[in-house]
Amino acid sequence: MKKIVSITFCLLYLLIFSTSKINACSCGFDTDTKSIFSRSDAVFIGKVLKVETVKEAGLILPFKETKEDLKPARWEKEIRKVQSVTFQVIESLKGTIENTFAVTSPVDSCFKIAFVIGRSYLVLARKIRPQTIKETDESYEKRLKDRVNKFNQNLSFYRTDACDLTYNLESRENENELQEIRNFLKNGTWSEPKKTP
Repeated sequence: MKKIVSITFCLLYLLIFSTSKINACSCGFDTDTKSIFSRSDAVFIGKVLKVETVKEAGLILPFKETKEDLKPARWEKEIRKVQSVTFQVIESLKGTIENTFAVTSPVDSCFKIAFVIGRSYLVLARKIRPQTIKETDESYEKRLKDRVNKFNQNLSFYRTDACDLTYNLESRENENELQEIRNFLKNGTWSEPKKTP
């Protein structure tokens, strides 16, 4: 009996104290300030005026664990919830940005940003709409893209998420990204990214 208790205790100890940090989300690209700034179409500091949950259409290649996997995948339309966030622009850092600017952001994922009305954020956003369509393409995919674009016609063309370095300026302890961007805009060169342990 003592042996079973000892083994159980040892296993519990290993389980609790030897697990390394697990990151469930992966951005899938470089997340240094220079790379994200270069990839962004709009960069600004803005104060949140409005946050609402809306529906957005997108295209996905569904994953199925059956013998059907042997058939070529077909694009499908997917409806998902996103945040539509409207900002009063305080300072424009990149792109053509008006006094108010809207972006969309995920609601139900680890890339979600908890936007708070009245708070100021550094926003780095990518242009994602409309879905690109070749004029000569009359395929199933083109028809889907047409339907997706029509569904999303009232949403912002721009998206941001946690991988884009968008953050609340009032709660962030480290404003290195904003300082790096300002230094680049002033001097035309990027400082070496700081290594994270």
